Amino acid sequence: MSASETAPAISSVNTAKDGTVTKGISFGPNPAGRIVFTRSGHYVTVNTNPNLPKFASGNRMQGTAEENRAVVRGSIAGFGTYRSAPTAKY
Repeated sequence: MSASETAPAISSVNTAKDGTVTKGISFGPNPAGRIVFTRSGHYVTVNTNPNLPKFASGNRMQGTAEENRAVVRGSIAGFGTYRSAPTAKY
């Protein structure tokens, strides 16, 4: 394994508390995203809807309420640590 492994997003599936499953609701039918795992046990993930609108001003710090809402609803990121179980069967 190299210093890190990267995988692209291939789908977006949401499962509600009641068990209802919906696809593509957050990031569209063809989500853009990546998850990176490092050998040291860290990960980072970024998911976005590739159809997010551009900021009309060209500056995200000057986005309108509508532009900001679209970006927040169509993107998410996270990071943390993980452990793998070498004897796990998947």
